[in-house]
Amino acid sequence: MRRRFITSRVANNRDAFAGCAGSDPPPDEATTVRETDRKTSAMVRILASGELPCDLAPVRRAIHAALRPYGVPAGARVGLAFVDDFVMKELNVRHRGVPRTTDVLSFGQALPRSARGAAAARALAREADGEIEVGDIVISGAQAARQARRRRQALVREVAFLAAHGALHLLGFEDDTREGYREMVRLGTDALGR
Repeated sequence: MRRRFITSRVANNRDAFAGCAGSDPPPDEATTVRETDRKTSAMVRILASGELPCDLAPVRRAIHAALRPYGVPAGARVGLAFVDDFVMKELNVRHRGVPRTTDVLSFGQALPRSARGAAAARALAREADGEIEVGDIVISGAQAARQARRRRQALVREVAFLAAHGALHLLGFEDDTREGYREMVRLGTDALGR
């Protein structure tokens, strides 16, 4: 199955990490964190890898809250990888052509161009094993820490916001326009539950 990078460049999910020094893709055997949404009883499985910069529970909740309104199928998988600035810079150069680190990148399924939100969730394809892999969210813990200090907020809140932001990208939301950026900030903040 092909994956869509947030800039709509196509990259194979596992190939996105290939060749990056010290990087590993979120492995299939990564710690699986399951959380049941009490309102909808839908369960999205989050596979986390890398060095966690903070408590994972609020980050999981933010991902679930970001995906919940759009009807992502129960049992769908989301990879969550924490990497250092060096690896994030390599990924950013390779996939966006930007020679610096960034806070979050998302690698998701190739969706129809206009699909976002619920339409994107309905367009998610099943893997050969019958599972739905929504995509991977990659976060630089170091960049998140710098942003949290600059914003004078807890690191866990910054990481949770970035995870929700990445999850929204997996459902076709884009922040390359002023309107899109404002919408994604609002949706990401809403996912934190204030």
